[in-house]
Amino acid sequence: MMKNLSLYFIYSFIILCTGKTIAQTNSVINLTGHWTWSDKTSSLELNLYQNGNDITGTYCAIAQSGNRIDCSDDEPSKCLISGKLINNSAKLAFASCYSNRIDSATLTYNPRNKRLKWEFTQTDPGMNIPVPTEAILTKENSDVAPMPDLLRTAQNIIETIHKKDFSALTTYFHPINGVRFSPYAYVDTTSDQILKSIEFSKAFQKGNKITWGAYEGNADPIDLDIKTYFNKFIYDADFAHATAKSINMEIGTSTTVNNIRDIYPDSDFIEYYSEKTDTNNEIVKWRSLRLIFKNYKNQYNLTGIVHDGVH
Repeated sequence: MMKNLSLYFIYSFIILCTGKTIAQTNSVINLTGHWTWSDKTSSLELNLYQNGNDITGTYCAIAQSGNRIDCSDDEPSKCLISGKLINNSAKLAFASCYSNRIDSATLTYNPRNKRLKWEFTQTDPGMNIPVPTEAILTKENSDVAPMPDLLRTAQNIIETIHKKDFSALTTYFHPINGVRFSPYAYVDTTSDQILKSIEFSKAFQKGNKITWGAYEGNADPIDLDIKTYFNKFIYDADFAHATAKSINMEIGTSTTVNNIRDIYPDSDFIEYYSEKTDTNNEIVKWRSLRLIFKNYKNQYNLTGIVHDGVH
């Protein structure tokens, strides 16, 4: 009884002094906004969008008084960053427009001065990426520009697949071409299944098995209903919380030939990449899901889904 009373008085004292309950002491962090840093010759800008603990955004880095630039003037949304906020820190993966590769950085939020600390570890010093090793960023404003249409549409599709809302998924299908489903990185135009929204909906409702192509190795037909196919060849990793994302750039590379640019030359794609590592931080398993879009009547429509990975 005395122990309970002691805890009660301690708890009351905390509330009296701070005006907060213990549950309130960890304030909600919202990193959405436009963040900047600069010195005499370099600068770094981040446009961040936070959804729960998920961080997505774009960046632009300039070094040597503009002689080296890591951002895309014609399409800034290509330089993507993504990660997950845990407490006040986020481990980010970013797709460099300068080197056409994936690198990582850490963002740490300081609630006292409301600034972000950027820390970048160069994985390959020979690349000499024009991104600062360390920077303290200040939020210029919270009214960050709207998320690019392509990225927003892709994110909506991933969340729809994650929820297994197949009815909503069909609203993103290309109205003329439908969607081609490719179980492997190589897009096989002779065997990969193409479904329009009506065909997809009917097959889903009836639970019909569909031949989606052939298994690698033995060439046996992939005869599965839609739910099973999605579990095995689309959402077989948590892409809603992907390790990294990129626009028109391959992250995962398997032994299978990737011919996505040959088959979809006038389209854009977003890759969602998820990996698992062992105790030595070696990648032992990875998956990639590439969503291909074609602009039709000023709207991005889904025209292909390509699955890739190493088991």
